[in-house]
Amino acid sequence: FQETDKKIDRLAKISQESDKKIDKLAKMYGGISKNLGDAAEDFFYNGLSATYKIGNIKYDYVDRNSKRKHKKYESEFDALLINSDSVVIVEIKYKLHPDEVEKLIKNKIPLFKKLYPEYKGYKVYGAIAGFAIHDETKNLAKKHGLFILTQSGEAVKVINEAGFKPKEY
Repeated sequence: FQETDKKIDRLAKISQESDKKIDKLAKMYGGISKNLGDAAEDFFYNGLSATYKIGNIKYDYVDRNSKRKHKKYESEFDALLINSDSVVIVEIKYKLHPDEVEKLIKNKIPLFKKLYPEYKGYKVYGAIAGFAIHDETKNLAKKHGLFILTQSGEAVKVINEAGFKPKEY
């Protein structure tokens, strides 16, 4: 029994050390992930601020990380492009997945309309922006009539086909 107890104690110690290493890796991964997300937001915000244009839409204001809460509704929007009659809601990620497109369509845009009543009557468009966008994500975004933004050298590039007409929400 003493031999078994020693082995159990040794295994418990190894398990604790492994848990500490896993926690450290999780913190590192979380930090890297946040840094990549921040880099993507900086890049696209700076690019959109330099052009004041997306597709054929010119806008007057670029807001970043707009947070708003009203009663039970709350959300944050990575970037908002605003002119006198239109708003473009831009979801920015380092690497975009199809679920981000779905969240934008099903959650973010409807929440925007509830949280920002001052834009009632405005045309509302959606956009996704990322450094890495898989074809599945691009195709889903196209299906939903979203602008698709990616990097082009040091600039932001809209990669929708010629003649693209964004869907109004």
